[in-house]
Amino acid sequence: MLTLMLLRHAKAKRPEGVEDFDRKLSRRGREAAGRLGTTLREANLVPDLVLCSAARRTRETWELVAPGLGRVVPMREARALYLAGPAKIMEQVHRVADDMPRVMVVGHNPGIATLAARLGGTELEFPTCALAVITFDQTRWRDAEHGRLARYIE
Repeated sequence: MLTLMLLRHAKAKRPEGVEDFDRKLSRRGREAAGRLGTTLREANLVPDLVLCSAARRTRETWELVAPGLGRVVPMREARALYLAGPAKIMEQVHRVADDMPRVMVVGHNPGIATLAARLGGTELEFPTCALAVITFDQTRWRDAEHGRLARYIE
């Protein structure tokens, strides 16, 4: 069984004159991301691999989630995930090795929320720092297309 965790980045600032790609997290976002790592560890939802958008706010979100997980989790930064839609996100997921059954994607809306709805079969609110956990009966990532929503954390 495969598990895909779709995480929308934490709350970010919108300062004038800063490009969207370079926006950093707000104080509220930093606090929420820090708490999420511990929540995931306690729920036994530690990924084997993280695919992270290259944007500053997604990288910062992951950097704050990671320490709470209790072990080092490899992260692959992907420029292709920046503001990616569902098809682009799944293109990255389908490339993951099958010996990594738990994958987290740290990305952006609307792509993350739309993908969670398509894969899990239910619409979700998906505020910043929300996480959808989708499980699949398949054992190969390239076959993962339709799953079920196993958990939603906001």
